[in-house]
Amino acid sequence: MCNDFAHQRECRRLWKDEKGMALVIALSLLAAMSMLGALYVALSSTEGRIAVNENLAAKALMMAESSWNVAYREFSNVNFHYYTHNADGSFPPADALTYVATPHVVLDDLENNGLSDERNNGDFVWEWQPGNEHMSLSGGTLPESFRFRIYPRTDNAGEDELFLECTGRVGNATRTIRIGLFKESGFKYAVFSDGDLGEFTRGRDQTIAGPIHANGDICFRPEAGQTLSLDSESVTCTGEMIRSRDVWGRPAPSGSTVEIKDGDGVYQEMDNGDPGEAFDSENPDWLDCDETNGIEGALEKWDGIVRDGQLGGQYIKPPDFDAFKVGGYYECQSGLRIHAADFQTDGSGLDITGTIADAIYEVTFWNPNLDQFVMVQEIDLALLAAAGCYPANGLIFSDQPVRLVNAGELQAPLTVVADNSIYTKGSFNGVDKKPAALVSTGRVWHLSDNWRDDDEYTKGSLAGRQASDGTTIINAGIVDGAPTINEANWADLDDDGTPDGYSGDAWANSDWLLEVWGGGPQRVLVKRGAVIHLQKANMADDPESNVVDEPGEIAWQKHSAYMPPIRDYAYDPDIANPWFQPPFTLNVAKIFSWEEVIP
Repeated sequence: MCNDFAHQRECRRLWKDEKGMALVIALSLLAAMSMLGALYVALSSTEGRIAVNENLAAKALMMAESSWNVAYREFSNVNFHYYTHNADGSFPPADALTYVATPHVVLDDLENNGLSDERNNGDFVWEWQPGNEHMSLSGGTLPESFRFRIYPRTDNAGEDELFLECTGRVGNATRTIRIGLFKESGFKYAVFSDGDLGEFTRGRDQTIAGPIHANGDICFRPEAGQTLSLDSESVTCTGEMIRSRDVWGRPAPSGSTVEIKDGDGVYQEMDNGDPGEAFDSENPDWLDCDETNGIEGALEKWDGIVRDGQLGGQYIKPPDFDAFKVGGYYECQSGLRIHAADFQTDGSGLDITGTIADAIYEVTFWNPNLDQFVMVQEIDLALLAAAGCYPANGLIFSDQPVRLVNAGELQAPLTVVADNSIYTKGSFNGVDKKPAALVSTGRVWHLSDNWRDDDEYTKGSLAGRQASDGTTIINAGIVDGAPTINEANWADLDDDGTPDGYSGDAWANSDWLLEVWGGGPQRVLVKRGAVIHLQKANMADDPESNVVDEPGEIAWQKHSAYMPPIRDYAYDPDIANPWFQPPFTLNVAKIFSWEEVIP
């Protein structure tokens, strides 16, 4: 306590000092708070900018992925053949991709194309600026674009690895992704389906050698007492392997056998049974990978040969269906083009109808499978060669149904592509086998040499349509477009989950035949090659479609108008040999890498 004057003076001095210190502290705190406030404002602004930039970057990545989708489709439209750049980045390559069908996508070539980001470097570019008539992809107000290029990994001839490099831009944000693709001949596969596969539903023993793949489910359902044997290095699908039933929902009968060779070449049975009990994708032991517990999962049982979508079965993309249609890749590449009204042109569009003369002509006959007349352009391949009109590049394209006759021995390798159905009459490529393929957006039918076109024969009883005695040979890779599981008896046309049981006499998974091949003298149909089911044909656009009696119900056939032959069907490994592939062989592709490219 300050009792005297001196003490009072000291107290007042101390009080003033403390007051001054408090003022200094207050001012320091005020300055610190101001700095913190400014920092908070700056941080808020920075975080806002970061959020905006992240949003723009996400949109730019979306734009790059849109670019990838466009690039992948356009690349598949040209059978995975043309590139935009060489491996070293130079432009243009020898076989350049110069046109894409996607609206507003422009080739940024050596000319001025009116692009806001003009680089003249060979990329394909899509741009959007505020005020453009076409729509923004991101829904924003900032300029946006994508560009892509396609180039092989190396400049080596026959390079099968390539890259699609795609850049997206929104405002000032850019993102680039690079996807690696591996391409190979689709005829590497004994059976390939771009969808569910019901190929293995037969009333006779069946042995399949060679790789098998489906972009969907595979059902294994031989009839009672029959055996399906698969001798393959690869049996894969992206969906499920089903042993308990077929794709039409019919339970697998007892007494049937499915066996698949393991890595040691020993057949291991795929056990039959009810769903969940049969050894397939629905079995609880299917995914078991423990080699010590006494349970064999699929990987252990078949040494990795059998893989469904759960076990790494990878999607494999065939060419886009438009590649086989009018105006697509195959028509543009063809050396001979066949049109309606008995009109033909060469690869440059020159009318050569007069030169071809009687080698190609129109024929109409009743198809008892469809219950309707069909008109085909009949191609006499022997006369075509004699007229000097056999296509030099080995590719024929037709926008009409065609029938191939006098085709037992081909002059040279040949691929026939029809944006419709193809018929063969007699053997095709049976003598001195050449690389060959029959590619149809509809169906590929086989007739014997005994076939006649008159109504008495085609509309008469089945017993009157006797196929030729002996052996008919088909050596070709066969590609069809019809949905192979959509058939009259077993299709679920009303989507109630069960087959409709149409009262006609169509058989599930029947061959495209129209004669009696069974009974009496031995009649054998030999088929060597490979089978690809594209499953993309549209019934509404197919002249050979037929409407089932019930309103609104459509099936791909009304009758199985034949008796089955002795089937001698097998994969021809020659067709996978790069030196023995058909002209313009069909390619497929799968992804092996995906990465974001950081500048």
